Amino acid sequence: MHGDAMAREWTTLLPKETHSVTVEQEDDGTWVASATFGISLENNLALEVGEFFYQLRSSLDGAIWQAVAIAEGTEPTADIDRLEFPICIAKRQFEQSAIHKSKLPQELKDWLASIQPYCAVKPLDDPDRGLGATLELIHDMARKDRHRRLRVVAAVPTALEMGFSSVPPATITSVEGIRCNFLEGESKFLRFTAATEDGSPIDKIQLATGLKIEIAIDEIPLWEQRLDREFVRFVGAVVYVLQRFEAVFA
Repeated sequence: MHGDAMAREWTTLLPKETHSVTVEQEDDGTWVASATFGISLENNLALEVGEFFYQLRSSLDGAIWQAVAIAEGTEPTADIDRLEFPICIAKRQFEQSAIHKSKLPQELKDWLASIQPYCAVKPLDDPDRGLGATLELIHDMARKDRHRRLRVVAAVPTALEMGFSSVPPATITSVEGIRCNFLEGESKFLRFTAATEDGSPIDKIQLATGLKIEIAIDEIPLWEQRLDREFVRFVGAVVYVLQRFEAVFA
């Protein structure tokens, strides 16, 4: 639900025909293009992303709570403030987890121990391969949300169509994309060099461009180059964990 809400907000945040492009000379022969937007870019993207990860993390904790309740035949009472789904970067941290003081089935405890982020990378054909790293990222994002430190960026460009015209006519000799964040006023997105055939100075350059702007989060590596696919992967990992729990109690 929160992933869909974020997607809806993102698709309406930057409608077409709302930006203009300006080109300024940076130094002799080098020019920089910037985008200016005629609308407010205030948004709730970070809040939606944070809520998304909070819900995934709490689903994992809820699975532990329910599993212990089933195994013990009553609601958990021991170490209830520490009873959570363990996602540990060190073996000692896992060994101190509150799950070891519960009657959680040993099968589950052993499996949880095998998918911790500190464990060695599993073989290519192992269904748990990469699970520990994905769960660690979910945990980190939920923690950052708790401190309101999530940062959503709109970075250019994943795709860029451009056409140049200049007075006098010039040849574009190099083009380089610039990392930027339109959501926070970082508007320079392209640096390029140009030269005339006879070496005379360029009075004016115009750039016609179509921008494809992708949303991103600095802490999330885009394995498949698109954030929406990463969100599907995060949900899939949590569903997989819940199914493993259900199978133990089947």
